[in-house]
Amino acid sequence: MKLTAKFSKLPSMFLAISLALSAAIPAAAWEIIDVPTAEPIDYSTYRLGFRLYGGGGILTRATFGVFRNVNLGFAWDIKNIIGANDVELVPPSIHLKIRFYEGDKKFPAFAIGYEAQGHYWDKAGQLYTEKERGIYMVATREMFTPGLEFSLGGNVNDFKESIVYGFAGAEYDLETVSFLLEYDNLHLEENQRLNAGLRFKITPDLHFELAGKNIGRNYPAERIIKSNYIARF
Repeated sequence: MKLTAKFSKLPSMFLAISLALSAAIPAAAWEIIDVPTAEPIDYSTYRLGFRLYGGGGILTRATFGVFRNVNLGFAWDIKNIIGANDVELVPPSIHLKIRFYEGDKKFPAFAIGYEAQGHYWDKAGQLYTEKERGIYMVATREMFTPGLEFSLGGNVNDFKESIVYGFAGAEYDLETVSFLLEYDNLHLEENQRLNAGLRFKITPDLHFELAGKNIGRNYPAERIIKSNYIARF
């Protein structure tokens, strides 16, 4: 099958990942900055997130724990909501995450998912300048010291090109603050993205993040602010 051929690179990559990561996994964040983890939110809970980015835009995300280890949600991007320019509504998108293996002493947790939300909508071209992740698989595990969690994965966002992109990230959780680092879109050097940030835990259910995107590129890094709130329904 054509679709099977497009994912032929994934099994060997994730076998290497699972052998390389070798400690027990605790609860991790749903995502680092942009990079997903293998951790879902719990069943019968919801996660509401807001992301403020350059140009006065805001991206709203709602995620629901519809079943155990299964999350489903939507995102809605509004450009220029802050400032003097005309407000632009971007078509909403959906996302899905399924953790199919919870991890043990030998292997990390694994999840598959679909992410239709990209960044920097180009109205003229009707596409995202920073493309959506598409279909992905990710492994997450704690390593070396308590609270230090690594995530590695791959994704396909264009089935015509049949290109598998890689991503990697780490979070070091110090209870009230977490240090975030990720390397995304690993395929072509000019399009790779290095992001870093801090997550502040106001309460166990309410977090704020300050992050810089595209660090070290030829153009200035972008600063973003995120907030996430988790509760039961």
